[in-house]
Amino acid sequence: MNKTIIKQFLICLLSGLVTFIVLLCMTALILLKVPMAQSSYMPIVFAISVICSALASFFATRITKLKGIVIGSITSAAFDIILAAILLVASSGSLSGKFFILAAVNIIVGAIAGIYAANLKRKH
Repeated sequence: MNKTIIKQFLICLLSGLVTFIVLLCMTALILLKVPMAQSSYMPIVFAISVICSALASFFATRITKLKGIVIGSITSAAFDIILAAILLVASSGSLSGKFFILAAVNIIVGAIAGIYAANLKRKH
């Protein structure tokens, strides 16, 4: 892999993480105003994570023009590793089983988004 592809990959990964943080902050603001059961917070966070992981995988595959399943899976795995590092710092060193389920779902959805991006026809 040359440096341009790695740079494009990192930009897509960073944009996915920034989108995740922005959507999470917007959701937190909405949850402050709207009364909601605390048990519904985690599914919302999981959905935001899956959406952002899929977006990062889609754009990484689309920009790098490489194999969709590989780039999509790698992007989602990198997204999960960074998310795990953030959660480990925030929770003083422990991850729950829910995170590993989320990581598996993110990788699967990222692979699907990568396949979709690789097979999408480009306008000439």
